[in-house]
Amino acid sequence: MSDMRLRGPCESEHAQAPLISALVIAYNNSDFIFDTLQSVLTQDYPNIELIVSDDHSTKGFPVDEIIDYINKHRGENIQRVLINENEENMGTVRHVEKLRGMSRGEYELLIAADDVWKDSRVFSDFMDFVSAHEDEHVEWVVSQLEMCDERMHFDRLFVNENTIDLLKRGDMEGLREHIASVAILPSVGCMYKKSFFDKIGSLNAYSLIEDYSAHVRALRMNVRPFYLDRVTAKHRGGGVSHGNRRSGSEKSEVYYKYRRDFMRIFENEIEPHRTFFSEEAYNRARHLYNYNKDICDNILSMHEISKNECDLSEGTTRSILGSGNTKRKIIAAIYRKKNAVIRLTLKQEILASFVRGSCLLLFTLLFKKYSAASPILLYALCLLGILECCVCLIKLLTNIAIKIYRIYLRR
Repeated sequence: MSDMRLRGPCESEHAQAPLISALVIAYNNSDFIFDTLQSVLTQDYPNIELIVSDDHSTKGFPVDEIIDYINKHRGENIQRVLINENEENMGTVRHVEKLRGMSRGEYELLIAADDVWKDSRVFSDFMDFVSAHEDEHVEWVVSQLEMCDERMHFDRLFVNENTIDLLKRGDMEGLREHIASVAILPSVGCMYKKSFFDKIGSLNAYSLIEDYSAHVRALRMNVRPFYLDRVTAKHRGGGVSHGNRRSGSEKSEVYYKYRRDFMRIFENEIEPHRTFFSEEAYNRARHLYNYNKDICDNILSMHEISKNECDLSEGTTRSILGSGNTKRKIIAAIYRKKNAVIRLTLKQEILASFVRGSCLLLFTLLFKKYSAASPILLYALCLLGILECCVCLIKLLTNIAIKIYRIYLRR
């Protein structure tokens, strides 16, 4: 951790305003980090602490350039700056919790280094909202988030109208009903008071999902989220947390950890506290758990993640990797050849097989009727035609089976 080359703390006439900790977390996204820093440094709120931290990027972290950029664009409202580089990759949850231990702010606004705040009034609007609801002891404010593509072109809004209505009415039961099986609240675009995390406790049981886990636990503990009715941030699609900017086995490992986090959220936040959720919400959450468990089991079966990375129980690991699990071996074999299976079941391939088989059988009939071809040649053509038609039938049935399975997964 270093801020030795940064200008010292600035004292401003507005230093009595509550301190906001602006946390910027980075991993392999230094191409975008200066846009993110600009969106923080241009905020007009008078009392900001900026903490920029990299989780041991494999593509490097331009710390010197970042320090120079902050020194050049830092205003008097930026009271304190810290630059941190982790010596090893910690994962999003432990990384963020480490930064919370470093921060001094009464409030926190977290953003990834490839996202940006919408405009210079965001921090001020959050604090104006808190001041306007002072009697309600606000600890958690949710706002609207713009979902964009990698070029930051607008795609959609994250928070839907139904969720906005529940937030405005403070309908805790309705929010719990929906959040049990789907992330309805954003991570970027939420402001938390320090006491929020003191109340819900550590989330280090998880690896990558720091937002959904916190939101499920907070709602279960009856901590109310308030809604600031404006867009505060823009989220860039294709982020690293889902593995989209990683490659090879690292992407598989990230995807596995992401799905495993969803399993653990159910095991830790929902299953032991199912009385807080309706039967319908619990059943949806249970179905999502089973779906994610199947995905994790399949990944483990393909050995895309070493057994040492799996901290599941010994009994569960034996069940997943056990030699007697014929079903899983078959699934793993299919997944290893998934490209060939997909090609096999393309409509063009099915049609091609049908045409080849039909042509061979037609040629057999024509040769038999109009030429004196040898019986051996006729039998060979007939046999090839029948075999090709059988192949066509197998492809067709495989295609239908895959479609039925996909429909089942979406249920």
